[in-house]
Amino acid sequence: MPRAIDVHVHPSTPEYVDGAMGHFGPACEAYFRTRLPRHRVDEMADVFRRADVLGVLLAWDAQTNTGLPPVTNDFVAQCVRDHPTRSSGSRRSTP
Repeated sequence: MPRAIDVHVHPSTPEYVDGAMGHFGPACEAYFRTRLPRHRVDEMADVFRRADVLGVLLAWDAQTNTGLPPVTNDFVAQCVRDHPTRSSGSRRSTP
């Protein structure tokens, strides 16, 4: 059993950080005065493993409103299949 469960995790992968966030990424980095990490899925799972945390990954689809590519349910499901002890999935869509 993990030490903690993070119930709201946006993947720190290029699919989310560079794709789905698009031009909002640099604004987020400026606002929080930090660089958003970019990890391959395996690296992201290792971050959670080292912290002994289970991450509930969020799918994200704001394409209709922003034109940016979604982080799909299929992508999140594959992350969970590849790293079941470090991730769980949650579907999310834009209202």
